[in-house]
Amino acid sequence: MIMNAKPIGNSKKTKGKTDWKRVSNLTDAEIAHAAASDPDAALTKAGDWKKARLVRYLAPRYSLSVEPEIFSWFQGHMSDYQARMNAVLRAFVDLHN
Repeated sequence: MIMNAKPIGNSKKTKGKTDWKRVSNLTDAEIAHAAASDPDAALTKAGDWKKARLVRYLAPRYSLSVEPEIFSWFQGHMSDYQARMNAVLRAFVDLHN
């Protein structure tokens, strides 16, 4: 049993703020205009991707014993529960280094 447990980050599944109906109704021209006016979006041409290759980083996998109550809590509250569990462990390590 966990005593004095506090939620980590946003522990409840929340509905995003994106208006997906509006997004799905955007025309190609509207999308292109939005991308062109975004200073952080670098537009690319088809030729820019000719030599591109997909590189995946796969973290090593480890087997870890976790109490069922702990695992169920993370899994039930977060879709990315494994990443969140890793973040908790990372915070603990950082705190103690």
